[in-house]
Amino acid sequence: MCQNLPMRMTSFLLPFDRFSHQQRRLLWSLIWLLGLFAGLGLLFLQSLAGSRNAFETEARIAHRLLSQRAVQHEAVLSTLSLMQASIDPRLPAVYPQFLKIWQRQAKQPWPATLSFGNEKASGLPQLAQAELSKGRFWIVIAPPPERAPDSIAYALEISLPLMLPWAEWPFGSSPEAAQRARVWLEYGTSQWLIHPGATHSEIQRFSFRKTLAAESQPFDLVAEYSYQTADLPWP
Repeated sequence: MCQNLPMRMTSFLLPFDRFSHQQRRLLWSLIWLLGLFAGLGLLFLQSLAGSRNAFETEARIAHRLLSQRAVQHEAVLSTLSLMQASIDPRLPAVYPQFLKIWQRQAKQPWPATLSFGNEKASGLPQLAQAELSKGRFWIVIAPPPERAPDSIAYALEISLPLMLPWAEWPFGSSPEAAQRARVWLEYGTSQWLIHPGATHSEIQRFSFRKTLAAESQPFDLVAEYSYQTADLPWP
């Protein structure tokens, strides 16, 4: 009887051994799944951060390019005002975004076709009128009061579509080129759309907003990027 006791104990404990083995397999399966999901989550976060960094880099480049153009506009006006020069008809060939250039003596009104005339006599370029929905705006420079009474004031009508440096534009060389990015200029409640973008299958949206670095053209460059299912780091 004593000899059969170990065999009986082994038979009694065998189901528990099998149960413990099943539990171990289940535990390892759960650990494997957790590791898989953690790895996928890490890949997703890395992909998300990479897309965000790439988008913000492109948005900063776009802001810098537009700010450079805006500063050029101010430099042209300031040079004309300083030199009190006649308008060179070749300027639009150099700056195709200049739709028209006006000049007048300080005491004279602007032509009736222009719906502004309350600019400050500061000797600095300033925004006179903006029609962003039509893709154009006007900046003026009026001589300061200490200048001679017959000093000349100047105005520029500028085309937004021609202002964009498409050859260097980071979002693509045409409005339709940016499939994921929506980009526009904004001033008050007025907007001019540069890229319409697309938002289908969107997982997350990145945003960028910054005012152009020219006081006479205080437009906000706004950009949004749609991180979509196609951007996920797995098929």
